[in-house]
Amino acid sequence: MVAPKEVFWLAVAMIGLFYLTSPTEAGCAKHPELDGKLIKHPNNPAVYIVHRGCKRHIPNPLTYNQLFVNWGCIKPNHLTNALCTCAPISNGALLIKGPTGPAVYLVSDGGKAHIKNPDTFNRYCFDWNKIRVVPDFVVKCLRTLPQIAV
Repeated sequence: MVAPKEVFWLAVAMIGLFYLTSPTEAGCAKHPELDGKLIKHPNNPAVYIVHRGCKRHIPNPLTYNQLFVNWGCIKPNHLTNALCTCAPISNGALLIKGPTGPAVYLVSDGGKAHIKNPDTFNRYCFDWNKIRVVPDFVVKCLRTLPQIAV
């Protein structure tokens, strides 16, 4: 028999989990060790980039081709459906840099995310030849998002 005090604290914990966990996070797993990997489930054509441990859908081939080296970067992964789902990459996302500095950014989600270093850039399978040089004022005007780093 469970004591009333234990039942109370169990109920409090369950209510807290209910309110603190969004429906998209319930029953999914974050895998930060997969950050930068392009994945798809073997039985589904949808392609995702793993970022901060969760999958982000790449909306279409045009967006994919504006960012990544080639379609060979995508690896089938049976864990795809178990990963937490985050916001998709924006349709038409780009890689940009200003003309006066080496910093490269992913433009998506209404802002720019700095790609920390060449190792991170390569791990994400981004394509160096697809970086667009834009005026510095354009880079400065974009909202700053959290850095992409592994």
